[in-house]
Amino acid sequence: MPASDGSEFHGTLRAEFRANGVDEQNVRRWRRADRASSWPAIVVLAVGVIVFRDVSSPQAIPEGAIAGPEDAGRFVRGDRILILFDNSGSVTGDANKMRSRAEQIASLRQQHPIAGERTTNGFAIQGAGSSWDMVGPLEEEVARLGGIDTVYFISDFDGTDANDDTGGGYSTLIRLLQTNRIRLYLSTVRNPPPLRDAQIAADSGGGVVSIPVRGNPP
Repeated sequence: MPASDGSEFHGTLRAEFRANGVDEQNVRRWRRADRASSWPAIVVLAVGVIVFRDVSSPQAIPEGAIAGPEDAGRFVRGDRILILFDNSGSVTGDANKMRSRAEQIASLRQQHPIAGERTTNGFAIQGAGSSWDMVGPLEEEVARLGGIDTVYFISDFDGTDANDDTGGGYSTLIRLLQTNRIRLYLSTVRNPPPLRDAQIAADSGGGVVSIPVRGNPP
């Protein structure tokens, strides 16, 4: 994913906040509070193994530290984690992606208290109404389970789901993370997540975990 200072992204979001009634002052306070307790962004490239970007981890991740998806749980923070995973055909139809997903979930279960697990039909940021939406299931589980502090979402970010993204969907996602003080981790087993999604994850105190699937091109 190309480096970005986030200015274009945040300019777009400010317009969406105004259009959808999000309290931008609250969002700025949220981001300032997160930055005050955060270290600079860390990007580690381990060729053919993993890319992990996290703006809030107090410990640098040494190159090659993560051997593969089975180590994912070691670099996620959280005491009450909700695992969401994309169950669309592009994931379920690929044995390598399914194996990577299963290994990540097993790693998280071993090292963290897991409050719940839920499938989605895709990775669109829309809210109620999209067949490929992930915000609706996330919102439902946060309300049902209560006390969620971390969401770990696994997808291949493959296909045209992002065409269904809406300003209202992003407003709902940001409000949900802000109100509940939730970290969002986006774990991809194929393509980089959309820049806007990655920025929201970073701003929440989570980040992007990229695990090239064994047997598939990164």
